[in-house]
Amino acid sequence: MNSNFNYRNGTLNPLKTATRKTFTDDERNELIRVFEKNPYLKRNTMEKLALKMGVPFHNINIWFKNARRYNRVMTRNTEYIDVSTLIMLSRWL
Repeated sequence: MNSNFNYRNGTLNPLKTATRKTFTDDERNELIRVFEKNPYLKRNTMEKLALKMGVPFHNINIWFKNARRYNRVMTRNTEYIDVSTLIMLSRWL
């Protein structure tokens, strides 16, 4: 059967794909600057940052989650790498 088939109501629906936010260089630099100060921001701080940058809160939240994960993975096998270097090396942030 077609993978677009909706079993609930028996209709064909196009697959919905998630859109991916690509941050500009200025936005990315601002995120890196804030991340270097504190990688674990409180929700209200992230919301203020999102308003300041004109980006949805969800995108900021996901960026910080990915940055923390990438930072953790990369620093396990190395003694010390600058956080901004880690983030800039990442293609998915």
